[in-house]
This record gives sequence, structure tokens and C-alpha cells, in this order.
Amino acid sequence: MDCRLSKRKTFVELSSLYWCWPERRRSRKAIDKWLSTELTKRLVQIAKHEKLGSLVAYTLRENKDMQTMCKKVGFKVRTPVGESECVIEMEL
Repeated sequence: MDCRLSKRKTFVELSSLYWCWPERRRSRKAIDKWLSTELTKRLVQIAKHEKLGSLVAYTLRENKDMQTMCKKVGFKVRTPVGESECVIEMEL
């Protein structure tokens, strides 16, 4: 689907991961950040609804984008000494 076909509505074209507005596009990286943040927020909502005690994830130390996004959503990031992974956790 082409952005020029939609003059009123915003849509996400999943095949190329672009948000489209008339005459304007966002970068793939911006869309990836937005999408991962929204999915993570939704995951937290579901976990709370299901009355889970906590959420725990692991990511590489080099993945600063993931760590930053998780902090914004409310997770705590721990980097154990000597480990190549970070522990990302949230008490619910």
C-alpha cells in the first residue's frame, strides 16, 4: 500500500514498517522503537491482569536501545559483573 492512497488516515505498512502520513514518513528505526515500546507496555498490562509477580528478561550489554526502552516502561536494569547479559526486571 502506498502512502499516497491514504489522505486522511494514518496506517502502518507492515511489509516495510513505515508509518505513513500524506507527504511524510518516519524511519524504520523510529517505527521499530515505537512498536517495541508499545508491545512491551501491552505485555506489562497483560502480566498485571494475570496477576504475575514479576517480569524478567535478558539482553546483551551492548543492546543499549533495549535497556533504555525498558527503563522508560518501568523496568530495572541490572548488569552483573563479568556477565555478557543484562537482567531486566519489573516487580508487579
